[in-house]
Amino acid sequence: MAGLQTIIWQATDGITLPMVSSQRLKVVLMNLMVKLIWCEPRSQKALIALLNLSFNSVQAALAIFIGCLGLFGLATFAAEQRTKEIGIRKVLGASIQSVVIMLSKDFLKLVFIAAFIAFPVAWYAMHQWLQDFAYRIDLGWGIFALAGGLGVLIALFTVSFQAIRAAVANPVKSLRSE
Repeated sequence: MAGLQTIIWQATDGITLPMVSSQRLKVVLMNLMVKLIWCEPRSQKALIALLNLSFNSVQAALAIFIGCLGLFGLATFAAEQRTKEIGIRKVLGASIQSVVIMLSKDFLKLVFIAAFIAFPVAWYAMHQWLQDFAYRIDLGWGIFALAGGLGVLIALFTVSFQAIRAAVANPVKSLRSE
């Protein structure tokens, strides 16, 4: 490990990274990667693992982004289909909050149904996969609760923009269109 720290120190020429410009930082990081690849065989494995981890993170972020685009399109379609209903509700005195809750409730039901189906399947698959390892961990409910909570937050964030836009719209325009 001392050899790796020496290579990093030599690649950065002894300067602290926050004090360098972005162009200098690119050169420093490129020098570091070249020295890691050609000098230390053990560090090659670490570099490959780091690049693989960042590639997997990019793939996961891209999948979440595509899912959010689909959810946003579905929310736009649902709000467009219900413009008359929203306009009538607003004319009769519905608040913006009640309209947003009405539109968001449908999507939250879908998220909860998806979680209800996915969590047991994911637990079973992970439990079977972890049985092949000598050192195992028990899968607690906390990780599934965290994943479900993040799913609900992402869905609310994605749908709320369209729901607020539909709730704030002038009801006269939506009722006059026909």
